Amino acid sequence: APGVIDANGFAICPDCDTNVNCGKVGISNLEKRHRGKKVCLDQIARRDKSARTKKNTSILSFLQPKPARVPSTVTAPSLIGGSGSSSTWAPLIRSAETLPDRPRRATSERAPVIQKLRNLVLRLPTSVLVAVSDDALAIFSGNPEQTVDPQMDGDEIWEGMMNSTLKRALGWGRELDLTGVVRRGALGMDGFVKFLDYFMTERGVSAERVEGKLEYLFETLAKMTAEVTLPLITPVGVDNEMDPASVRAVASSQADEQPHIEVTETINIPTTIDVDALPDDVVVSSRQRSTCTGYHLPIPDGQSPHSTYPFALHDSVNPPWDYSVVNGVMSLVARGCDGTPMKGREICRKCENLENNMTLTGILSRMKDGVHENAPFAYHPFSGMVEVLHRKSAQIKHLRLRGLNQARKLLVQATALSDHKRFALAIASGAFERVGRLVSIALKQRRGIRGILTLYDAAAKGIYKPKSYTEEDDMRGLLLWRLGGNRIAHIAHRALGLPGLTTLRNRSIMPPLITSPSMPTTSWQLHI
Repeated sequence: APGVIDANGFAICPDCDTNVNCGKVGISNLEKRHRGKKVCLDQIARRDKSARTKKNTSILSFLQPKPARVPSTVTAPSLIGGSGSSSTWAPLIRSAETLPDRPRRATSERAPVIQKLRNLVLRLPTSVLVAVSDDALAIFSGNPEQTVDPQMDGDEIWEGMMNSTLKRALGWGRELDLTGVVRRGALGMDGFVKFLDYFMTERGVSAERVEGKLEYLFETLAKMTAEVTLPLITPVGVDNEMDPASVRAVASSQADEQPHIEVTETINIPTTIDVDALPDDVVVSSRQRSTCTGYHLPIPDGQSPHSTYPFALHDSVNPPWDYSVVNGVMSLVARGCDGTPMKGREICRKCENLENNMTLTGILSRMKDGVHENAPFAYHPFSGMVEVLHRKSAQIKHLRLRGLNQARKLLVQATALSDHKRFALAIASGAFERVGRLVSIALKQRRGIRGILTLYDAAAKGIYKPKSYTEEDDMRGLLLWRLGGNRIAHIAHRALGLPGLTTLRNRSIMPPLITSPSMPTTSWQLHI
C-alpha cells in the first residue's frame, strides 16, 4: 500500500507510485529524500505523459475481424536420416505452415541471458505447475509495449519500472524461495521471457543490469532442470519389422504429439525437445551435474561455526557471500557463483577467490586471535557476545552493590550529623551546666551521640545526676565549705552541683608533719 514500508525496507510513493528504498531509517526517508524531489517530480511527469498518450482501447476491439495470416516463407530443415536409405526420424518441430507469422529478431541479436533463460524454461519438468492469474509471474504476461512511455530510454525504463517490478516478483537477494514462484505457461516463465526479450531487444535495457537480478533465478532453474533427462528417440529403419505404412503412421503420430516450438535462426534442436509430449516408456539416460560446494570456512579446533562466526556482520557490512551450515561445516557461496565448479574441483573460481577477500581475512583472524572488547558488537560472534554480557553483568552487579553500600553509609552519616546538630542545640539551650562532666561520663561508658543526648535530656529534667567530679569541682566545694561552713557547702551541692559535704570531707588532704633534726633549709623545703 502507498506510504507503508514492507519487509524489505521498500515503500510505494503515494505521489509517483515508485517503489522507494527507505533503508534502515524507515518511512521518514520517503518524506525527506523522495517526495517533492526531482526524481519524484520527473516520474510524475512521465506517468502523466504516458497516460495522455496511451491508446484508448475498447473491449469491442476484440470482436473485430483479424487479418488473414500470411504464409511463412521459412521451410522446415530437412531431417538427417540414419545409415539406411529408408530410415525415418520423428519430426521434432512442426511444419512451416503452423509457425506463428509474427516478425522476430535474429537470435544473434538477442542477449545471451535471454537465450540462457529460454533454454532453461524449455527444460522445466512437468512437475512444475502451470501458472494462473494469481501467481507472482502473471504480472509479466501482458503486452509489454503498453506498460511504459514509448519515448523513455532503457535507463529510464529500468529505474522507473523494471527494477522495482523484478524486485516485487523475484524478491530482494536470496530470501525468497523461487521454486514456489517458477511456473510454466504463458502466465508464468513464458510470459516472463517475452517481457525481458522485449525490453532488452526493443527498448535497449542493459543486459548487465538484468543479469544481475536473475542470478538467483538461474540457480533455481538449474536445480529444477538438473534432474531432467532427455529421451533418446530411436529412428525407424529398415532393420525394424515394420512396413512403410506403419513407419508413416508412427511418424505422423509422433509429429501430432509434438508441442508448438518457435523457430529462430539458431535453434538448437537437441535442447528444445519437450519431454512432456513424449511417451513414458522410452529409453532414457541420466547425467548428474555436479554443483559448486562453496568455500568451506576453516573453524578453529574445539569450536563451532554457530558460536565463532559473526553473523550480525552481514547486516552492517554486507559481505559478498552467503553462508550455510550443514553437519557442522560452514560453507560460503559467492554472490556471483553460477553453481558450476572448475574442472576437477568441487568449487568455482568466484567462491575460491573468497579466500583472498579482506573482510573474510579479518573474520578468520578474529576467530583465531579473538575480538577486541571495544570492537562494535557486529564483529563479535555469539560466544564473544555471551562473554561480554557476563562481564557487563558482573560490572553492573558490582556497581549496584557499591552504590547501595555508599547510600547506606551516607544515610547513617546523615543521621549522625543530624544528632550532632541536636546536641549542639541542646548545649546552647543551657538546660544543664555540667555538660563536660556528662560527656566525659558518657564517653567512659562508650556511649554514642544518641546516648549522650539521652543522658543530657535526663540530666536537664533532673532525672539523672552525674556523680563524677573533677578536681576543680572538689576545690570549689572545699573553698565554699571552708569559708561558709556546712550550710554553704550543702547549698552549693544543691544549686551548683558541687560535691556534697561527705565527699568534701573525704577529699580533705591534711599535709603530714615532718620532723627536722636541724634548721630547715630552703632547698629542703622545696624538695618536700
